[in-house]
Amino acid sequence: MSNLKNQAPMIDPVIVRDADHKRPLEIGPSLPVAPFRDLIDRHQLAWYCRAIHELARGIEGIIIPMAICPSPTRNANDWNEHSRFRVGEIDPMISQIEDWVLRGANVYVPWCVFRPDTPPSSRGGRGHAISVLALVSDRDADNGKFGKTVARPTYQIISSRVPATNSNELYVFTQPVEPEAAAELGRKLRIAMGADSGTGDIVRLVRVAGTANFPSFKKISERQRPRQPQAVRFGDDATSELIDFDHLLAAIAVNAPNQIMDPDAPKSIGGASIADTGDLNSGAAAAELSAGLPPDLLQDLQRNAVIDRSAHSFRVTMRLFDHGLSDQQVISVLSSFPSGASEKFNTRGDLALEIRRCRERWLASSRSPEAVVTSIQPNRIGSDMQSLAAPWPSLNGVLHGITGEVARLATEHTEADPIAVAMTHLVWSGAAFGRLKHFQVGDENHHARLFSVIVGDSSRARKGTSLSGPKRFWNAADRYLRETGHSSLRQVPGPMSSGEGIIHAIRDKSEDENEGGSASGTDDKRLLVIEGEFSAALKAAERHGNTLSAVIRSAWDGTTLSPLTKSDPMTARDPHVCIVAHITRQELNALLAATDIWNGFANRFIWLAVRRSKIVPSPQPMAEDDVDRIGRELARLTRHAYEVDDRQGRVVMSNQANDHWVNVYPELTQDHPGLFGVLTARAEAQVLRLALTYALLDGKNVINEQHLEAALSLWRYSADSIKIIFAGADPDPDANKLMGGLRQQPMTQTEIGRLFGGH
Repeated sequence: MSNLKNQAPMIDPVIVRDADHKRPLEIGPSLPVAPFRDLIDRHQLAWYCRAIHELARGIEGIIIPMAICPSPTRNANDWNEHSRFRVGEIDPMISQIEDWVLRGANVYVPWCVFRPDTPPSSRGGRGHAISVLALVSDRDADNGKFGKTVARPTYQIISSRVPATNSNELYVFTQPVEPEAAAELGRKLRIAMGADSGTGDIVRLVRVAGTANFPSFKKISERQRPRQPQAVRFGDDATSELIDFDHLLAAIAVNAPNQIMDPDAPKSIGGASIADTGDLNSGAAAAELSAGLPPDLLQDLQRNAVIDRSAHSFRVTMRLFDHGLSDQQVISVLSSFPSGASEKFNTRGDLALEIRRCRERWLASSRSPEAVVTSIQPNRIGSDMQSLAAPWPSLNGVLHGITGEVARLATEHTEADPIAVAMTHLVWSGAAFGRLKHFQVGDENHHARLFSVIVGDSSRARKGTSLSGPKRFWNAADRYLRETGHSSLRQVPGPMSSGEGIIHAIRDKSEDENEGGSASGTDDKRLLVIEGEFSAALKAAERHGNTLSAVIRSAWDGTTLSPLTKSDPMTARDPHVCIVAHITRQELNALLAATDIWNGFANRFIWLAVRRSKIVPSPQPMAEDDVDRIGRELARLTRHAYEVDDRQGRVVMSNQANDHWVNVYPELTQDHPGLFGVLTARAEAQVLRLALTYALLDGKNVINEQHLEAALSLWRYSADSIKIIFAGADPDPDANKLMGGLRQQPMTQTEIGRLFGGH
């Protein structure tokens, strides 16, 4: 897609397979790119249309593109029309689309084949579909409905970049899918992503790449869209690879198992009409609720937007929340006006899902009285982490690319938590990749250097089990790297007892080192610390004169490590230390007393709450073939991290990722009170390092939006984990020390004085 994005003169053909999947077909012959001044990029348009028709080849049906010409001066369309083309009629369809664009119309086409007898007046509905070629995710960033990524799409269609990037992502199937099966998979995709309700709709109108986005009057006036049309183009956050139906289903299940399997999720409402209010509030109750609403809001409830139904429904729902209505009451009120603000929803389940997502948005907005993040929720239901009031964090979007495959393979037959496996793998990857590749922020370089603490209630959280999978994969990678002359990554198991110990492991070579003699230092400053007992490190850091905390902070920063001692003047320049540590929550809460632990120490770590994923009485090892395959790929990616390009190792962000970064930066840098604020104070730096690591694990020198979104997803998991791990903790270290002592036994004032050394 990069060729298309940069408007190179030619593009490579896209390869799919025929109906029997036996021979490849070219569906994108090289075409000249239209001049930039044209509204139409005939190159991308031709490729797009050929892709649809070639995928549908052999099906007796029709493709139905549609044109909508919005008025720039009034809230209406000047005209709209659709045309139908038999499968294989590619050139006539391209010509028709070009004509529509030159007349100022937005052009769409569903990735679906319709029956030849579809009524001429219809643009094609679900009942007319005979084969589905792709599912679509609808991302409306400027309307607050961006959603989570569950799998890398085949194609990305960017419809606008100003004032926010909006896109459709296409998951194109390896072969056409029956409408009923595609609809069920689409429902699961919509639940898992939490994106716009058009996600997963099998007849969703998708913008055509190579055309233009002409803004409507409503979008100009309400969403600050520019009056000038924006180019609709392929994005660079896609694979160009067709996706197997079962593989997409598995990716959805891995990224959102709770939402998909939750018996109380909106799917339990089934396909009931949204006008059927019997299972929630009665119609009389809905009428009573509606009667108490302001006249303008009641009017908005009773009408639907001609152009942007999503924005209208979202706005009405948010106002209903403002008036204190519960989720069920909002559903009941909206359902009582099926031709009004809820007109876009086909089933009550769709509406319930939208309300749940809007509630999350409302709670995060300044309109909500609960919007201010307090330190840590102190209320507990029980003593273990899983029973705390805070909900368990979501894995949505974290298991991107090879990280997801590592987590899947390592947890398939074990009790390890996927997030613990993924984080261990990411830390290990960052250590292996070194500090050549970096992302520059001002005058500071960020490397793929990560610290993480994995916290469980006890040994049953299987923290140690999460190490086994990544260790096997990376040990296999190390064997292949050594074959090509690459040095092995130094691993130390801990415990970390002093800063001098870390420095000694990667100390510089001494000037008087004899050739052929035993080395007193090393040029390879990569070090992976696997700290199985983080409690020992915390205790060591409390001891008077211990340098461990200071050295760990400097190691995260990547600055020269040198202890202030006369007896041992060793130094470690350009250190690249990565740490993954394990501890139980009980131990952690008992060791929060020392001030230097919290003086910038804790927020250099990514904190993750973990638990046993399932009960496996007889865990099985991973297949050697899988270990070898992943090991070879990790070795290749490591070699890529050491390749010098014309940017001398500098990794950059794509335009779309940068736009997304600008949007999320205020959220990441927001000040929070209490311990939560202390532990999340380096959010933006942690996200950049994670995004860089995800990009290098894709073999990229560019951070794309999918890498940034995966990093944000992991950071949100960490932020949610902090609320669980440190529930009830106080940011005052003396208060923590006192509470730690009182948890052990009741104390008199005299005993409390002794706890603080008589002070």
